[in-house]
This record gives sequence, C-alpha cells and structure tokens, in this order.
Amino acid sequence: MSETANRRPQRVLSSLPETSVAPLYDLWQQAARGYKQFCAVAAAVRLRLFDHLNETCQPEDLAARLGADADLTADLCDLLADMGLLARKAEGVTNTPLSRTYLHSASGWFQEAVIDNLFSGFGLWQQLEPICREGPVRVDEADFFENNLIDSLAAEILTGELQQTVAAIIHRPEFSTARRALDLGGGHGLYAMALTHQKPDLEAVVFDFPPVEKDFNRYRQRFGATGVRFVPGNLFTDELGRDFDLVLFSYNPGGKNESILEKIHRSLAPGGLFVSKHAFYRQGEGAKSVLLDAEWQLTAFQGVCKGRHVYAFDRDLCQEAYMERLKQKFEVVAIIDAGVFATPPLAKFGDRLDSEIMICRKR
Repeated sequence: MSETANRRPQRVLSSLPETSVAPLYDLWQQAARGYKQFCAVAAAVRLRLFDHLNETCQPEDLAARLGADADLTADLCDLLADMGLLARKAEGVTNTPLSRTYLHSASGWFQEAVIDNLFSGFGLWQQLEPICREGPVRVDEADFFENNLIDSLAAEILTGELQQTVAAIIHRPEFSTARRALDLGGGHGLYAMALTHQKPDLEAVVFDFPPVEKDFNRYRQRFGATGVRFVPGNLFTDELGRDFDLVLFSYNPGGKNESILEKIHRSLAPGGLFVSKHAFYRQGEGAKSVLLDAEWQLTAFQGVCKGRHVYAFDRDLCQEAYMERLKQKFEVVAIIDAGVFATPPLAKFGDRLDSEIMICRKR
C-alpha cells in the first residue's frame, strides 16, 4: 500500500492495491483445500466408513450403518470419490484399491496411525508463534516416541520400505550364516521380526530405551515374533553386547556419531554386517528441506543439542568424515539410494530425504 493510502485510510475504498492478492490467495486456497480434504479422509477412517465399502453401498444405507447424518455422509462420499478414494457406481459407492489397501481397518497396511501423527504435527505447528518467542517445546528423548510416532513410522515402512530394506539384507551371502542380529534403536522391532521371518533360526535383539518396550511387545504379539526379544538400554551410555553377525541401525540420532560407530564395531563378530540407513550432510551442505528444518527447531531434546538442519546433531560427523572413519574398520559392500527403498515423503518428521542404505562388512 502506498504512503498516501497509509496517511489517508479512506483512499483504500477507491484505490486498487499495487499488487494483486491472487498469488497469496492461491497459496491459502491450496493449503485450506488440502487440509479440509485431509480432515475428510481422517473422519472417514475414524468413522470406519471404508470398512463398509468393500461391497457397493448407497450413501443413505452407509449413513444408517455408521449412525451418521445421511446428507453429510453423501457429501463425504462425493468428496472421497473426487479424491479417488471411492468409486461411483449406479448402485452406490465402493472402495478403490487404494482405500481398500490403506484405509480399511482390517488391512495389514492400515494407515490410521499416520493420520494421527500428521494431526499431532499440525498441533505443534499451531504453537509456532509462542515457540518463536519462548523457545522450543522440550521433550525427553526417551519419551519422544510416546506420542504415536512409533506406530506411524511402523505403518509407513510397512508400505514397502521394510520389505525393500530386508530384501537388500537377505540377498547378501553373509546373511545365510548369520546367527545373531541386533536391531539398534529398533523401537517397534519390525526389521528384526521381518529378518527372523526370513530366517527362523536367527536370534534377534531389539535394543532401545525402556519406555519403548511396551510398543515392541504389541508388535511382537501382532506378528507372533517369538524369536525376537527386547533389551532396554541407552545406546549413548551402554554397551551393546558382543558377537552379533548383523547390526541394523536406522534413522537414529546416533547414526552419525563416531562413538556409536565404535560401539557397533565392537559388537560385531569378525566379518559381521553393519547396515546403516541415515541421511548424511556433506561438509558445508545446507538445507535438504527448509520446511523440515523449521519443524526440527520446534522441539528440543533434554540433554541433546540439535544441529541447524533436520536430523542433525551437534556431535554428528559430516558425510566425508563419517565415511573416512567407517572405511577404517569396515568394507563398504553396497550403497542403496533412497529412490530404491524409501517411503514417499509426507512433509513431516520421519521423511527419508536423501537417505542411503549402507551395507558394510567388519574388517
């Protein structure tokens, strides 16, 4: 607005702005529409709407089954159909392959936990103004995964990343003779469970903070993974054990820490495999995602100093230094880019960015 208009407010009534509002409203329209569509999907999942639509059903009959308003249910079905999550037929609406696979509560790939985690992230962003003034929300690292994050990450990797990662490991000739495996910071334990499913005689240990054990137990019961056990501990202060043939280490705050690398080396038997899956920063590299860098700064771990960029910590090694240390003690036998294995991004904490799987053999 011009200086003259500022001095004479009534000029606003007859003067056009110097800049069109259209680009601003376009941004807001996209954000508002996307958020409302997301809310519609979340409501449908929580109503268990998709559970009733593996067979075609009229919206009014569906509303009766759900105990919901008939007109609003019809509008919701139309909106979901416009998004490709329901298919319209003469006799009503039905699930599409996408909704049947991911939005039906009986599916093994059900994504309600991811919806809940996204809502949690929205709530954190709504605190951005006070956080800017008062500082980040402080959380204990051991309790960081309490707010549904473990369930969300589990649901995400079950859509393909888990299977791709395990395939890369079991195709290594060393895996056929492996007896003991360590899933370090493994939380839900799905990697260890999937590996023992492929090799039932494999003894697998999930090592993580004590509060995580209850979540691990839920997944062990769900998948009947009796060959996997949980060991509570802190990877920064505790030893990890000895004579493992395989150590898997994924998306962990210690993933670029030199002292943790030393511990992993000590824990492996000669010739054992170390499988690391992390996003590294090259020397002098800037942001991988400005949005996630900002989200990274909204919280602070008690006793742990975060770096400036997402997934970075003050004691991390840059990629070049980490690889130098790694090659002193390991032979790197394979590197797999994120495009091969990674879950599609969701613009939230947990996105894989340019992570790599590195498969290394202990020298």
